[in-house]
Amino acid sequence: MLADFFPDGNTARTGLAALRGAIAILRRESRDGLSSTPLPLNAVTAMLDEVLPVEKESSGFLRGRITFCKMLPMRSIPVAVVAILGLNDKAFPRRDFRLGFNLAAERQLPGDRSQAAQDRYLLLEALLAARRAVWFFYCGQSMRDDKEFPPAAPLAEIMEYCRNAFGLTAVRHKLSGVDLDYFGLGDDPRRRSFDRENFEAALAGTQFLAADSAGPAYPELGAVPRGSALELAELVEFFRNPGKYLLETRLAMHWEAFEPEPPADSEPWALDGLDRYKLDGMLAHWMLDAVPPEAQYHLADRMNLLAPGAPGRRDFNWRFAVMDRMPAVWRERLRSSERRLLDLALPELALTLTGWSQGAPDGSAVYSWRFGRFDCRTALPAVLGQLAWTVRLGAPVHGVMLNLEKAAFVERRLPPLTPAAARERLQELLELYYAEYRLRPPPIFPSASPAKAAGRSGMAEFVGYNGFGDGDQPGIREFFTFGDFDSPDFAAEFARLAELLYGRIEMGPGRAES
Repeated sequence: MLADFFPDGNTARTGLAALRGAIAILRRESRDGLSSTPLPLNAVTAMLDEVLPVEKESSGFLRGRITFCKMLPMRSIPVAVVAILGLNDKAFPRRDFRLGFNLAAERQLPGDRSQAAQDRYLLLEALLAARRAVWFFYCGQSMRDDKEFPPAAPLAEIMEYCRNAFGLTAVRHKLSGVDLDYFGLGDDPRRRSFDRENFEAALAGTQFLAADSAGPAYPELGAVPRGSALELAELVEFFRNPGKYLLETRLAMHWEAFEPEPPADSEPWALDGLDRYKLDGMLAHWMLDAVPPEAQYHLADRMNLLAPGAPGRRDFNWRFAVMDRMPAVWRERLRSSERRLLDLALPELALTLTGWSQGAPDGSAVYSWRFGRFDCRTALPAVLGQLAWTVRLGAPVHGVMLNLEKAAFVERRLPPLTPAAARERLQELLELYYAEYRLRPPPIFPSASPAKAAGRSGMAEFVGYNGFGDGDQPGIREFFTFGDFDSPDFAAEFARLAELLYGRIEMGPGRAES
């Protein structure tokens, strides 16, 4: 029927879109209701009134001290203040929207309605209704690059008239009244304020910026107090993120752990990174205990590590196939590894180094593994453990690390050192731990430092591949920026410390991929 009454074309099709949508709704409701009886015309028109989008007007005009309303004709009631928002260029006055089947719009006659002319009239009507003040608002600057935007054409005409007829000039105000320019320090005498709270806030902000320009907002970090004993885990924690460690131990600053997200209304249908890491760890534990695959699936399902139904079974089969390719030599290492208690006396430093580490039962190697990407969390326990046990046993000790990277098991090794060389390197690291730091900690980062020692620049790890890198971590973002890498002194110290900690790490014999 619509095709019989209205011509075909893009303009007509656009204008009839709402009507076609309403007819489709009526057809669907009639089909769902299983009604085959023809409906009377008044029922059809009533149903069309319900489904067709009709602009409804709000009520309550001038019922309170402040009234929010649309700009409509015949509302020029005198009021104290009139404020008009949205007078942006290309948004006001509104353009005439012509329907494709409206033939009258093609031949405009005097007296025909024009939306643009009506908006200009409404602006003039609102201006005449104001008795004390009139406020016009428009977006004058871009939020991205501060590019200036012009006002709407009618508002620009009013501003130009005020400049020519009365000699008025524009006053560019600050975004906030908390600025000393409003209290006698500005270059425009027309900007004045007598708000005492804003003055005190602006003065405090100026004093803070002056103190901040002289140095960081933190007091001196100082040095870690020396004691008679030191845990190996404390040393590992320091070299993971020295800035965070010093802020927590010296200045009692702590970062709250991320709040767990509330349970979602729907079940997850795929494993995210953290769930995959948890599942891989449990599968490795069960495989070493020779738990049957079907029993592993039911255990993982009961622990809510898998999605329900077929998606969960698919994810389990995928991760089980990956973990099942763990090299046999590593399965034997993990089964036979033991936690050994370190008790290393260093009389030259008046210190005893203690703590637990994983390694071979005969003490010939220190093991460290993580079923995720390689970074300081895998490297530091092996690096520091190898040095400490080499000194403690007076014999060379190997260091071996295993990571699961992109469904491939990757082994890295630390070649053995002589006890004298291990003692010298361990003392150098302990001196870094006990050193006094004033303005910044040493530039040692969780992922960028191992990357630098492996031959890369480390800048990509500092920025982050997915928008969160070392530079965004607490204890690092307070002291370092990406621009520090342009400093030759910083680059040299960063490279030296990366080589000291991670420079001896070598790739193992190949990759076991799934």
